[in-house]
Amino acid sequence: YKHKFFNILPIARTKILENLNQGVIVVNENNQIIDSNSSAKSIVKNDDIYLENIYDTLPIINDKVNTLKEENCIEDLRIKDDESVKHYNLEIQPIYNNAANYIGSTLSFDDVTELEENKILLENQKEELESQKENLESKTKELEDQNQKLENFASVLSHDIRNPLSVVKG
Repeated sequence: YKHKFFNILPIARTKILENLNQGVIVVNENNQIIDSNSSAKSIVKNDDIYLENIYDTLPIINDKVNTLKEENCIEDLRIKDDESVKHYNLEIQPIYNNAANYIGSTLSFDDVTELEENKILLENQKEELESQKENLESKTKELEDQNQKLENFASVLSHDIRNPLSVVKG
């Protein structure tokens, strides 16, 4: 008690958790939500999720996660709302007590929507560049063919003109 750790730790924990950009949800062994930060509440679009079942609150994870007890489970989630689709990397970390008994899990939601959108944009740009490259290669081939025809014509013309000029020169 000398350093008053018990006075500052809960406050520091709350400040750190609330200031994370990642959504964080803590569930107990019964899959009930026992803690979350404001980022997580904005993901699930509900401020009152305490003691709710995680599978009821976020039905999309039913299809993605076999069990919350898996070690270091990382899944990609797409969550649709009225306006858009959000992409998240979901990382699940099981929590065990000192007796190695499962007592819950933390779920961290990292918003990677911008990354996914940029990835799609880059793929589209790559396809466009591939198309332009093919078009450029086709045009290059046409120009090479035309240059070859021009060289052949110039060679024939040169030969055809050389003989009459030789006769004129005498």
